[in-house]
Amino acid sequence: MILADSIEPDSIEAAVPNNALLTALAKAYAWQEQLESGEFEDLEDIAKANGVDRSYVGRMLQLTSLAADIVESILAGQAFADISLRHCRKGVPASWDEQRRVLKSTAAHDLEAVANQ
Repeated sequence: MILADSIEPDSIEAAVPNNALLTALAKAYAWQEQLESGEFEDLEDIAKANGVDRSYVGRMLQLTSLAADIVESILAGQAFADISLRHCRKGVPASWDEQRRVLKSTAAHDLEAVANQ
């Protein structure tokens, strides 16, 4: 992947990879591929095959709509890597610009909360 222009290179700080979020992204993209290939007909089929709830599958699939630069940053353990999976599960805005705004705000709030502990 090529880093999108929307992330300033100077603003990217090295971070520890977020394994829970990485695993969720991998699952989401695999499930999306399985739907597109016809391996599974719908979310219910994926849920049954994986022993999870249909709503969980739906929430995870929302991760496939994250902006490419956000996904790349998460994979690289940079800028958006400190976003918690819990925040992504609450729903992902459709607009990539809105995603960046919301997720940056969420990350800043989480970091502030940790610093104040």
